Amino acid sequence: MELVGNDIEGLRLELISSFNLSGITGEMLEDRLKVFVRIEGRDLAGNSILGFMGSPSGTPVANWGMTYLEPEFQMESSSVSYSRHMVEVGQTTSVSIVIKNVGTLDGSTDVAITSVSQDGTYKTVRLTSVDIIKGGESIVIVDWGPEYSGLQWIEVTLTDGETANGPSIDVRPAREISTSEKIFGNVHPVLGAFVGILFLSIIITGLIWAKRLTTNKGSKEHYDWDEYSSELDDDEEEEFSSPEYSQPTVEAAAVVTQVNQENNTSEWELGADGYWWYHDKETNEWWYKDAEGKIVQFP
Repeated sequence: MELVGNDIEGLRLELISSFNLSGITGEMLEDRLKVFVRIEGRDLAGNSILGFMGSPSGTPVANWGMTYLEPEFQMESSSVSYSRHMVEVGQTTSVSIVIKNVGTLDGSTDVAITSVSQDGTYKTVRLTSVDIIKGGESIVIVDWGPEYSGLQWIEVTLTDGETANGPSIDVRPAREISTSEKIFGNVHPVLGAFVGILFLSIIITGLIWAKRLTTNKGSKEHYDWDEYSSELDDDEEEEFSSPEYSQPTVEAAAVVTQVNQENNTSEWELGADGYWWYHDKETNEWWYKDAEGKIVQFP
């Protein structure tokens, strides 16, 4: 032991010491260990050093319980849970496993996940390992698909032998899927049929509308002038005498093809749209005079 400070006498002196623990074996650690300190000696007057609470010299002055630092993994009764409990053969359920480290060091552990049936049959679902910090927890998630019907559950085993069981579920035999379920899945057939009909109606309506636009070339201003010519106003109460419309001007003739001058004054008719129209029967062409008096071929 070493004296702390320079004082070698007094009623209260501080001493320090150390010892080697390398000789401690695994068998020794199976039991709780304690460290005892005994001091033997005499003071300058020749008096023996007393032990704890005035006990004779050589008796323990103090003792400490030794703590073995190691990870310790733990699972509770609710550590294993399923995403759903109504399962058929061929279906899967998600299994969640919560593992806690309640020890004094970080560590890792192996996890064996098995399915157990009522008749005692075991089947390995997954083998894995997890690292968990001191005071933390880890969640292992695995998909479990029972291969046969009957009462079954999940059992989890750790490296140190810690085990936990999930709740028991009654796996039902696989049933044949109907045609409506194949088409609509989990959606109600009536609702699925209604949505399908509505969607089909929208498509048909769009096709009809597109066909109409294609037939009419996408314009409402297309006229059949052969039909329109039968509706020309034959009322000749108003006499066409304006010099502006009596003869096509040279300027108008430069913009459009000139109409046969012999027919300019004899076969022009005032249409219901307020324009003067001329029909060349030899070429089956229609001509009209615009607001500026120019002769324009239609269309």
